[in-house]
Amino acid sequence: MEMFSKDHRFFSNKLPNWAVGAHVTLILFLLLLGLGITYLAFTVALGSSLGSFLLLLFAALIILFLALFGYKNLRKYLDYAIKVELRDDGYYYSFHNKKTRKTEEILLPYQKIDYVLIGKSYILLPKNEQTLDGIKPRLKKVAQAKLYIKGSSTLEKEEVLTFKIGHNEMFDEWVRVFRENQVPLYHTELSLNKTPNTSEAIAGIPKQEYEGTLSFTIGDIISDFAKDDVYLTEEIKMRLEKSRKRRHSYSVFIALVQIPMVSLWFPHFPIEDGFFSSIDMLPWLLTLIALFIVNAGNRKWYKPLLDGFLVVLAINIGTLLSTNQTEEFSEAVLSYNLMVTIFFLAGSYLYMFSRWLWGKFR
Repeated sequence: MEMFSKDHRFFSNKLPNWAVGAHVTLILFLLLLGLGITYLAFTVALGSSLGSFLLLLFAALIILFLALFGYKNLRKYLDYAIKVELRDDGYYYSFHNKKTRKTEEILLPYQKIDYVLIGKSYILLPKNEQTLDGIKPRLKKVAQAKLYIKGSSTLEKEEVLTFKIGHNEMFDEWVRVFRENQVPLYHTELSLNKTPNTSEAIAGIPKQEYEGTLSFTIGDIISDFAKDDVYLTEEIKMRLEKSRKRRHSYSVFIALVQIPMVSLWFPHFPIEDGFFSSIDMLPWLLTLIALFIVNAGNRKWYKPLLDGFLVVLAINIGTLLSTNQTEEFSEAVLSYNLMVTIFFLAGSYLYMFSRWLWGKFR
């Protein structure tokens, strides 16, 4: 929804008035809905069922979080003004902070631009997809060209500026202008979505002269199971490794929580026909949600199996430590165990398979 000029040489992050109005309307709707569900949770559900109260409260928190996320996203457009332009005298960038009233302006004259590096990036956009229920919009990774413009500004300061282009007409126009002003153009087949805009970072990227053809098509949908071609600096690799270890610790934490839940909390749940009563199934729902969140974006086929095994092991340990050793309780815990693992594994592998299928045959 950002603003572009008709000649494809000017960009602004200013939203049109109708878009601002649509954002405000949606945020207010989510806020009122979240507050309404919170009111129901405290006035109706709290006195009748703890499980229903927690479930409603959890739903309200999610909706209120979405409202907060939408508000913060809107503030980025309202509080900051960004302008990018290919002028006759060079590449121009402007950033204005409306809160502090500070403005940063950078002009890279064409004769002082060392080179422009073109790589692949993506943006998440809603795209129509054929499903069992018909055609529905889904968030998809859509390919963009990411430009790294390295040079010296009019203030004789070395700069590396970045800009993403998602339209072929705009990309062609920018290439034409750079070539017309004899700016060297380079191309890399690697994805630069996680590459910082520093001289050190882009210096190590394998590149060749741009000869008019990209290794990808701007606007194409990138499969979740496409070849992992992201260029990573050593610093980013270390950061990702820390993130991977942190996710593993979250999986272990989810499993360990099952032990006190099963041994201390579950014995107080009423049991009906070998199952804990439906109003007390909040632990099952929260465990499933937590497992799916931890495994979001996972590409390793064995990760769901490993997490499922840890949860099963922890539930069994909790059963052994429980003061309730009746056959009825053990049967209900077994039902809970099976429901968690079956729903989690089925959901995880169904999602992975559908993504693989979509990437292979789309």
